Amino acid sequence: MSGDSVSPLPEAEHAETNGMTRRSWYVSNEAGAAFAAAVDRIYWQIRKPKHRIVSELFQFAVNHSEEIAADLGSAPPLPSS
Repeated sequence: MSGDSVSPLPEAEHAETNGMTRRSWYVSNEAGAAFAAAVDRIYWQIRKPKHRIVSELFQFAVNHSEEIAADLGSAPPLPSS
């Protein structure tokens, strides 16, 4: 079996050549479900590709990251050594 290689899926190759990336983060079940519902709701309203909708939602969050940080509060202090 040595020398066998697994080729990436065609969709993955296509995405990489179009300046897209795949990321993975853990989120609460509630947040994940709400995000998926928002993507679906927007998709059915405007019928644009879901990757564009997700990108716009991420960019919106980036543009409001200072507000999000303020809403979350300050980070707990680091443990001293």
